[in-house]
Amino acid sequence: MVHSDTEPNANLKVAERREASAADATYQSLIECILTGFPDRQQKLPAPLRAYWNGREHLSVDHGIVLKGNRIVVPESLRAQVLHNLHASHQGLVRTKSRARQLVYWSGITKDIDTLVRSCPACREHQSSQPAEPLLNDRTPTLPFECAPADLFTCQGHDFLVYADRLTGWPCVARTGRTTSSHDVILAFRRWFSDVGVPAVLCTDGGPQFSSHKFAEFCKRWQINHVMSFPHYPQSDGHAEAAVKAMKRLITKTTVNGNLDTDDFRRGLLEWRNTPGSSGQSPAELLYGRSLQSFVIAHWKEFDSSWLSKATTRDETAMPSDDAVTEKSSTRRSLPQLRLGTHVDVQHPRTKQWSIRGVIVAVGNHRDYLVKLPSGRIYWRNRRFLRPYRPLVPAPLVVQPAATDASSPPPPSRRSARQCKPPQRLNIGSHHGQSYD
Repeated sequence: MVHSDTEPNANLKVAERREASAADATYQSLIECILTGFPDRQQKLPAPLRAYWNGREHLSVDHGIVLKGNRIVVPESLRAQVLHNLHASHQGLVRTKSRARQLVYWSGITKDIDTLVRSCPACREHQSSQPAEPLLNDRTPTLPFECAPADLFTCQGHDFLVYADRLTGWPCVARTGRTTSSHDVILAFRRWFSDVGVPAVLCTDGGPQFSSHKFAEFCKRWQINHVMSFPHYPQSDGHAEAAVKAMKRLITKTTVNGNLDTDDFRRGLLEWRNTPGSSGQSPAELLYGRSLQSFVIAHWKEFDSSWLSKATTRDETAMPSDDAVTEKSSTRRSLPQLRLGTHVDVQHPRTKQWSIRGVIVAVGNHRDYLVKLPSGRIYWRNRRFLRPYRPLVPAPLVVQPAATDASSPPPPSRRSARQCKPPQRLNIGSHHGQSYD
């Protein structure tokens, strides 16, 4: 199809397209083929034009510009600028291709868009977080306080320590000092251990209060196996998170200024321990074999010794009722295991950007890895925060970067001063003295 030779309202963009098409030998050959007609066989076409064979019926020429339907067939010299404009909004592969289908076309445009988007540094750094993996089910405890998580949290401007049994759901909570130290948490644990027993396994995060030498010596004296969860990944210890959620709600509703030494809070905690959970048994019944005497009127029956059999067959939950850790199977998928020496991108815990790069130097047993950075620092991370590094594919087309203000100083770097250590199961002896984040 051929349009008239005169074009009204011509502008600089049209003139630029005409100049580019006139200087492109392949483009001129395509125009000539459209005007004179395609041959009866694809093999008779020059090699650069064979890609247009299947869509030849939709090609036309309008004032020296080739169209495919309503889409402009872009000369090679203008394609880099067109790609840059299409990706100006950084909307990803699907939306960039959708925009291109409205306006422009050339042979191989889909592949060029793929290359551009996948090699865009801004898009790569600001990728969305990876989906959550299916939950790993730990072995169900068979005795009260055989395994107990603990965690620190802040409520009403004060710091608190919560300690809960995985089997019974029995919670303990204490308000710590203004600056919580290892000494503060040791005092609270020592009191709780004498009240409800010493746990075989104590699960905490990698905070400085729990990773200090003083706390390690305390666990050694009390013969406790101390297990730490992953940094910046509280989901790895959902039982502790459930206990924090329950106690924070109780403190908010029953205290003023976080004061736990009140009748309202202590009566509320007593009723919480007497309330049945998903198993039909309350934490008090599972721990002591009976409900505790409270202000709620009750008809006391003979002591029921069947509680132990019920406790060993109860559902695996972090805490009773709505505080249980639930499995969202529809949004979870397993990620492939990474090997030693694999180069990875690491997601920043605060900005959620994939701006850190390193190499795997140790592999743990529970989706945990040690990542060494070019600076020599060692990061301990869960698999969810690691992506295999794929080198940027050099785009065949030059895309001019957006202008920046060279006079503006770079923003100051911020990084946490929190010190984390790898769990003992990794046995990373060669990195002694390295800082962990």
